[in-house]
Amino acid sequence: TELDDFTSVSGYKRVKDIVDEYDNVVIVASFPCTGGCPWNCDVNINNPKAWPNIKKHWKLFDRLWKNFDRLFRETEKQVPTVMEWPRVCRYWLIKRVISRLRKHKMKFVDFDGCTMGLDSILELDKMIKKPWTLSTDIPQVIELFGEHRCDGKDHAHAVCRGKDAIRSQYY
Repeated sequence: TELDDFTSVSGYKRVKDIVDEYDNVVIVASFPCTGGCPWNCDVNINNPKAWPNIKKHWKLFDRLWKNFDRLFRETEKQVPTVMEWPRVCRYWLIKRVISRLRKHKMKFVDFDGCTMGLDSILELDKMIKKPWTLSTDIPQVIELFGEHRCDGKDHAHAVCRGKDAIRSQYY
C-alpha cells in the first residue's frame, strides 16, 4: 500500500520479512498504472506540459519494479504471485516485465470489472467494463477470473473516468 511504501527501505524490508517468515504467502502486485495508460502514452505525451507528471509516474514504476525484481532475486523460495494492471497498460510491454513474468512461468488471464460488479457512481444505471489483466502462477486464479469476460449484451457501460476511475482502483 502507499502507507507501506514499497519504494522505501522500510517498506521493502517489511514485505521481504513477511515473505521470508511465512510459508503460506502470496505476493499480489498492483502498482499504479497511470504512467502506462493510453491517455498518458498516446495523448498527453504530445503535451509538453504533461511531461513532468508522466516522468514522475514512470520514475515511480521504475522504483517499484526494481524492488519487485530484487524481492524475487533475494527470495530463496518460489512465492506464488499475482500481478495486475489494466489490459491496455503499456507496462505489460516492457522487456524487463516480460522477462520476469516468463522466468516465473506466469500465465495471463483477462477479466472485466463489470462482471465483478464494478458500477458507475457517475452514471448510476451503467456498469464500468474496466478491462484488467492478471499475470499469475496460481492456476486457481486463472480458472476463477477467466470466467469473467463481458460480452456486452446485458448491460450498458460507462466510461471509466474521474471519480469512477479513482474508485475502480479499490476492487
